[in-house]
Amino acid sequence: MTGFYDILSIRNRAVKELFRLRVGRRRARSQKGLCLVRGRQLVQSIGQVVKFKEVFTFEPRETFGSYHAEKVVRVQKNVLQHVLFGCKEEHAKRFEDQDFVIGTAEQPPPVKEFAPAPRRLLMIDRIKHPENMGRLLTSAVALKFDGVMLHPECVDPFSYKVLDASQAVAWTLPYCYASYSELKELAERHKLLLCAGSLHGQAVSELFLSRDERYAVEEWHVATVASP
Repeated sequence: MTGFYDILSIRNRAVKELFRLRVGRRRARSQKGLCLVRGRQLVQSIGQVVKFKEVFTFEPRETFGSYHAEKVVRVQKNVLQHVLFGCKEEHAKRFEDQDFVIGTAEQPPPVKEFAPAPRRLLMIDRIKHPENMGRLLTSAVALKFDGVMLHPECVDPFSYKVLDASQAVAWTLPYCYASYSELKELAERHKLLLCAGSLHGQAVSELFLSRDERYAVEEWHVATVASP
């Protein structure tokens, strides 16, 4: 049910919690089971898949019905600016009004197993840059991967920057955190072929491969686990 409330101060407890969600580390967000999503379009898009716990916006109340949320909170724009940018007003000037909408949603938990029998999995190895993580996740969805395995030292796929870059595809893709030994064990158990890309490797166009082999190499050059 949508609620109507007003927040006028950055000292409000809810505002402080939002700020912690944005700047906090993955462990802090995981403990709460929540992540922060920014922007009207993205919040409305994700709302077609999941129901937000809360949506914070400075828009008129008649627009609140466009958000799929348990509660919609009206907040002054300068408060939302504080949550998203802290004191860096020069950053805020780059964004439009529609960007000053914030939603909090529950993170989907990591899976214990990729069921029923995974054929194509992407292993992401210690990627630190949010935009690179976002590109890898969107590519995995576009190529219809069965899931993603993340090295524990990767950037948080549910940080708001990754969600911005990936348009929040993390909600549509099974994932887990895994070590190299766990990756090897999964590959052996499901009879998957380990493939990895190398910046110093030979170009695919220079390899003498059959048609099926060429397809496999071209498809998995980003470092993946695939069935032979």
